[in-house]
Amino acid sequence: MSIMSIMSGAAARLRTMPAREQPRLSDVGDDVLLSCDALVEVASASPGTPPTWRYLAAGSRGRLIGWRERPNESRAVVDVAGEPRRLVVFVREAAVAPAQT
Repeated sequence: MSIMSIMSGAAARLRTMPAREQPRLSDVGDDVLLSCDALVEVASASPGTPPTWRYLAAGSRGRLIGWRERPNESRAVVDVAGEPRRLVVFVREAAVAPAQT
């Protein structure tokens, strides 16, 4: 068995794991950045209101403050840095990377 077949088999298993069983790329409290442009859901202070969406450019920075788990998906909860008012958003886990300091 070649190393490539072992690696591709491991990658296939990782892609099919439910989101909550995949290893986390960042821990709560870590500084993170967006690895790609993203349309993100803005967290609402008023439950029951319709979702609001906002565009964030690749390279936007923030602090990971938690995870929102739903069936077959996991979203990072990020407090975005550099905004005049506090901005908390939900971002696809794949779009978040640890920030290099």
